[in-house]
Amino acid sequence: AYITSARISRARHLLRTTEHSITHIAGEVGFGDLCLFTKNFKKEIGLTPREYRSQMRNARKEIV
Repeated sequence: AYITSARISRARHLLRTTEHSITHIAGEVGFGDLCLFTKNFKKEIGLTPREYRSQMRNARKEIV
């Protein structure tokens, strides 16, 4: 559970700060399977990686 949480935390950072594809980010943080990454991400965060990235982008636009 700790390792998965650390991977998701790193993925959140990459989703906010890079334009890398979600597939690339999943592999970079140690998930070889995109479906498994998405399932774990949604379980921990409550959003899919795509939804999370979209919300973070929208939040930045509102601040600016």
